[in-house]
Amino acid sequence: MTIVLQRNGRTIQVPEATIGQLISMMEEQYRNDRELLLADLQSLNASDDSKLAALETLRNERGLTAKMARTAFTLEGAVGILKAVANPSDIDEVLDADKDALTFLALRVLGFQHEETKEEGEKEPTSP
Repeated sequence: MTIVLQRNGRTIQVPEATIGQLISMMEEQYRNDRELLLADLQSLNASDDSKLAALETLRNERGLTAKMARTAFTLEGAVGILKAVANPSDIDEVLDADKDALTFLALRVLGFQHEETKEEGEKEPTSP
């Protein structure tokens, strides 16, 4: 599925992430999380047992789509998701939006959709 955006008078198409792209994004997220975790543990002079337990927890979370979805709720995460799927020549226009719009767009790229809520008429992401 393709998401159609209007930015700066242009129509831009942003594809939903493919399975391969999702796997690549999750692997990159794991590598980054592992590097940060090890740096934190090292700075705290954590014991080897503590390091192993923390790494085991991180490994058990590896590849969880819920963790990838949570990433979309940070500006850095949303931008990373969008850069992974958008056409490089369109990325400046794709990113020309406020933080909320980028989050919702990143969630759509991951396969989440927006639905109108009956009470307030605001859009919220829902799972596919």
